[in-house]
Amino acid sequence: MEKNGRALIYILWGVTALWALFCLFLSWQQGDNTAQLSGKVAYATKRVIYLFGIEVDLNTLNMWLRKYAHVAVFFVLSVLFCSALRRSMPQSPYLSARSYAVTVVTCVVWAVIAEVGKIWVPGGHLQWDETKLDIVGVICGATITELVWMIWCHVHAK
Repeated sequence: MEKNGRALIYILWGVTALWALFCLFLSWQQGDNTAQLSGKVAYATKRVIYLFGIEVDLNTLNMWLRKYAHVAVFFVLSVLFCSALRRSMPQSPYLSARSYAVTVVTCVVWAVIAEVGKIWVPGGHLQWDETKLDIVGVICGATITELVWMIWCHVHAK
């Protein structure tokens, strides 16, 4: 493997590790801090949506953003993890099942760790419904990434 290819692998794994830590940071924030952060994001989002002439209730928007942030954050984690894993392996569409399974299992375990860790956070709460949203993000991210890799390998095999 050439030097640039190896460097890309290290960068992908580094970004993946940082994003995994970011997932824990978001999950393990104290209750007041996470409420303040989501409130600021909801307010900024409402202002952007209003530019398009759409009026939304701030509390409803905040609730939706808080819930679906779980999907988005773990979607990104699984895309990064799967990309780093696939880049580290020989480019073959036949490795998809193995890399898909490793990605999903690893990222789901990380989601469970993130949720269970909330027990020790002041103002934290253990909610398995949030873990289910994390898992939806993981499965969607891993599925899309594997499909892209399979198409990429197929196109470049010719």
